[in-house]
This record gives sequence, C-alpha cells and structure tokens, in this order.
Amino acid sequence: RKLATLGKFKKGKYQIVYMNGCDTFAYVDGSMAKARAKLNSDDAAGTKYLEFITNSMPPQWDALPNNTMGLTRALMNVQKPLKYADILAGFDNSGYVVVTGDEDNAFKPGK
Repeated sequence: RKLATLGKFKKGKYQIVYMNGCDTFAYVDGSMAKARAKLNSDDAAGTKYLEFITNSMPPQWDALPNNTMGLTRALMNVQKPLKYADILAGFDNSGYVVVTGDEDNAFKPGK
C-alpha cells in the first residue's frame, strides 16, 4: 500500500510497475489502481494507464536480474514494441510471471 503513496503520478501518464521478487503478486491489493482512478476520470478501474508485472511464485534467485534486464531491453526497443506475451517468453518461468491490468491497456504495440 505504501507504494501507491510514493512518487508523483500524472494524469494520463502510462506506467508499468514491475515487482521483481518472491511472490509479489500477493502484494498487489488495488491501492495503486484506486489512486490512479482518482487521478484519471476516464479510468474507473485505475488500470487504463497502469499495469503490474509480478511473480506468483518465488523465482530462481539467478532469474531476477535476467528478467529485469529482459524487460528493460524490450521497453527500450521503441521501434519494435512487443506484446507482453513476447516479453515474458524470454523470462525464466520458475516464478510464474504474470501481467495484470492490461485488459484495458491504452497502449497497443504495433498500432
């Protein structure tokens, strides 16, 4: 919950929150989405401009830096944006990485 109060959020600003650790899926409680919904009147769910990438199981320890760098490299490749399925295909699957909040994604790779 503390994460939702940290930093400055701007209206219409798209954000990806990657919580790279052990079972971080359990930490997503809706607090940040609620804060974002208050900020964006066109986003009742609070996820139009926000996605979470989390682990639903503890990953192998050595997977954490590789997964982080894989995501960073994918996001830096603005000329060829990837879908989450393509990005996560390069992740170590020991942590069962999941994306939540993308069902109303305002950004569509390739469009």
